[in-house]
Amino acid sequence: MMAGAAMDRAKRRLDEYFDRDELKRFKMERSIGEGASGNAWKVSYRPYTEDQVRASIDQRPNPEPVPEVPEVQHIILKTSKVGTLFFDDQFNKEWPGEREDLNEEEGEDFDPYNADDSIGHEKAWLRKFRFSKHVVKLIEPPMTPFNRIFPGLRRRMTRDDFMFLEYLENGSMGDFLEKMMDWQGVARIPNRMLWRCFLCLIRACIAMAWPPTEQDAGNNTEVIESTKDVEARGIVHDDLHVGNVMFGPLINDPDEPEHHASVPMLKMIDFGRMYEREDRPGKWNQPTGVTDNIFAISILMVNLIEGSSFSAYVMSPSTPNILDFQLHPGGATLQTTATSLLENGRFPLLDPLLRGYVCACASPHPNQRPPLANLATAAMAAIRNHDQAWYAANLPDAAGDESDDNVEWFVQNFLFSAPTMEQQAAPGGNAQNAIVLS
Repeated sequence: MMAGAAMDRAKRRLDEYFDRDELKRFKMERSIGEGASGNAWKVSYRPYTEDQVRASIDQRPNPEPVPEVPEVQHIILKTSKVGTLFFDDQFNKEWPGEREDLNEEEGEDFDPYNADDSIGHEKAWLRKFRFSKHVVKLIEPPMTPFNRIFPGLRRRMTRDDFMFLEYLENGSMGDFLEKMMDWQGVARIPNRMLWRCFLCLIRACIAMAWPPTEQDAGNNTEVIESTKDVEARGIVHDDLHVGNVMFGPLINDPDEPEHHASVPMLKMIDFGRMYEREDRPGKWNQPTGVTDNIFAISILMVNLIEGSSFSAYVMSPSTPNILDFQLHPGGATLQTTATSLLENGRFPLLDPLLRGYVCACASPHPNQRPPLANLATAAMAAIRNHDQAWYAANLPDAAGDESDDNVEWFVQNFLFSAPTMEQQAAPGGNAQNAIVLS
């Protein structure tokens, strides 16, 4: 981890480059995260066109009519540790003469020549998913100051030292679950929200199996991911946990108006460990990469159902802790590692169909995990049909929690703002059912 002095130094260096930009497009706001190989920063950005940027650099009249100053948007700057700390003369001329000082700040094992720099790898994958709705967007501003040489700042960052990403304003799934755990007891997420989260995760898996192409998108900048008749790819995220799934804004999608008008879309982030597997299993001929991703999203769904970031850590395809279940009454007997969803009558208000599909995704046997097409069809049907009236008729004890008003209340209080203990029970619901798991 970077010490405070090192973070301050890194921010000053980044600010120096931003200050040299003629149009002052970028403004550093704050550090928002740090990993083993780099750092993330929140940045204000004005998206001028490439022609406008070139004109400002060349100090010539702008070839376009002078537009209004673009509206500020927030983006994320992700920098490698090497790029953040050492893209100046200190790295080029004095290393390793200052090794002792840098080790004091970075830890004895830190070596800038062998640091795990995954940004170039991640950017390459993000470009493959640039038309996917459920993958964070790579932002590529023209002629960034990091790619230029300025007097007094003779070393520029390489293209693999940094990248810009869309800013997803509602935090990670982990942030959301922490807000829930701040209450006394554990909050129960409404089934209608769970189904929407499940569909987002399924579609993220579909994006990895069949990355949408420019032809798929047509005139759109992004498209809803869908399964195809061609063979799926075996792309594996390999780091899909509650910190690497983010909530975006509420949207009114004319194609699917019922999906994200009340519950924000989930998007995958952090592709630094992504790779592609080539092997195939048996039954449904899904690449092992696909079934690996399906198991990973089952863990995320158990996290959401249990209302905890930690509860599903014991789940593993190799665990001896498994139970038998049936996806549909009278159907084939399957096995699952999501044992908490079946034990001791827990989660009585959980939609039985959702329970079944999450358990199937969590099977220790890859050939028992349902195909992505089946999962997407089931989740879309449930979102469309399992509405407030359906729960009143089929799961009456959960009816108050599944009302339109309660879903809106839940998202507002647990996702958009941190709840307090003094808040009242959800509208239309029963205080115990709305907040506390049985």
